[in-house]
Amino acid sequence: SSHCSESVKMASDATSDITDKFLVCQVCLEDFKQPKMLPCLHTFCQPCLERLLATEPVGKLDCPTCQQDVPLPKNGVRVLKSNLLVGKLCEILQQQP
Repeated sequence: SSHCSESVKMASDATSDITDKFLVCQVCLEDFKQPKMLPCLHTFCQPCLERLLATEPVGKLDCPTCQQDVPLPKNGVRVLKSNLLVGKLCEILQQQP
């Protein structure tokens, strides 16, 4: 039975590894809330992007990860494409015991 519990531990380690690498916003370092994807394909929480935007010149945003200039739609961050995959994965992992 120790083999079984060992593989369960490995699976949970792998899950937390995946969570840290892919499901954590690099701005707030927490699980994504309303994940929004920038044109450079980096993803951040919508509230984090809105906070960043407040500190930048109007209508201008640089990606916090790669510094690429992000042209913003007129309606701001909330109309950026949602990262549905990341959102779904966060939901699933939050339901894990």
